[in-house]
Amino acid sequence: ETDEEAADRYQRTLDMAEERIRYITRTNNRLQTDSQLRLKLSQGNLGVLDDETSSQPGSEASPRATVGRQPSYARRATRNYFSPEQPELLPPRLREAVESFGDAFQLLARRFGFQQESVRCQQEHLMLLLANTASHQGFQRALSSVHAKLVSAYRQWSSALGVEPACARATDVHNSRMTDVVLLLLIWGEASNLRHMPECLCYLFHAMRLELRAAASSPHRALSRPPGWFLSRVVAPLYRAVRKCMHTKN
Repeated sequence: ETDEEAADRYQRTLDMAEERIRYITRTNNRLQTDSQLRLKLSQGNLGVLDDETSSQPGSEASPRATVGRQPSYARRATRNYFSPEQPELLPPRLREAVESFGDAFQLLARRFGFQQESVRCQQEHLMLLLANTASHQGFQRALSSVHAKLVSAYRQWSSALGVEPACARATDVHNSRMTDVVLLLLIWGEASNLRHMPECLCYLFHAMRLELRAAASSPHRALSRPPGWFLSRVVAPLYRAVRKCMHTKN
């Protein structure tokens, strides 16, 4: 099997996975996150076997789940304090952080096809990052501090190449800086081994930020990509190209 054939086979596999993700997104109402799982278990709405009863010697466990009964770990953990999907249950500082997101995560996920589970992980990530920063700087300065740190490498990359940075300036409005932060975290969250190539991540951020800028000036260019698109159409081809280069004998 040649490298081209292997790449085609791998891409077909990713296409199948992408289609499966789209199917699950459309039709599956089952729990998808730890946050939802813990909340659902606390409400007693998940049918499961009672692990304490079924594990006892000589007990007859039913082959079907016992509806309404919770395992012991569900009774011990009945609340998730870090679920951005229910801000009313969060402590005040975490709730303020979630409210500052606006619709940045949803818009970027639809635009670039990020996976929903990855989006939820980065929501929790950014929520805690902003809350922790605000604890010693105040919330008004928290976003500015986080933004400055996250885009510093990108600004150095732009300066080295002599290109105009596409990120927001420190004096720009809240939404522009929040878009930068969210986009950087979403790219990093799905970059896999490309995280070891920071210049590559800078390039991806630059290109995607320019696309957002073009879409803002031309509303008819707005588009929506399915979940899994970024992984299968951007990350995977780049990874294969880098892998092929590393195996090439010079």
